Amino acid sequence: MKFSGCLLALSIFSGMQAAQHQAHALAQKFITLVGEQYGEELSMSIEFEAALDALYSDDYREISNFKVIASSKVYFKEHLKKTNCIYGFWKVTDVGYIPDNSDTNRCEIVFRWWTEKKGVFDIKANMQSSSDGMYIKSIKKTVVQVCKVGDFSQIKNE
Repeated sequence: MKFSGCLLALSIFSGMQAAQHQAHALAQKFITLVGEQYGEELSMSIEFEAALDALYSDDYREISNFKVIASSKVYFKEHLKKTNCIYGFWKVTDVGYIPDNSDTNRCEIVFRWWTEKKGVFDIKANMQSSSDGMYIKSIKKTVVQVCKVGDFSQIKNE
C-alpha cells in the first residue's frame, strides 16, 4: 500500500514538473505563431507584431546553420518579413518537442517546413527561454533542405 501511494505521489509530482516546463510551453507558442499563423499571412499585422513582442525577449538571438540571423527582436521581425518574401507561404508538419528534463529553460523542437517558393526543409531547433521563463531568448537551428519546389512538379508530371 505504501509503495502504490509513493508511486501515485511520484506520478503527480512528475506531472506537475512537466506542466511547469517553461521552454516547452514557449516552443509550442513559437510553432503556433511563427510556424502556422505567420506562414499563412502576406504581411505582418499589428496583432501579429504584438504577439511577437509578448513572446520574444528584446535581446532575442537566432542562429541558423551557425550563421547569426537575428541579434535582437527588432532584427528578427525584419528577418521574418524577408523570409516571407523569399519563401512565400509556408506551413509546418511533423512537429516534435523534446523538453530538457534537467533545464526547464531549454527545449528542442523538430519539424518539417514546407515553403511555397523554396521547397521543403527539416529543422532541428534548440530553444532557450529567459531565466524567468516568460520569453524566448534564443533559438539555434540546423536546417536541411529535403527537396526543392521543382522536385514537386517533376513528381506531379510523372
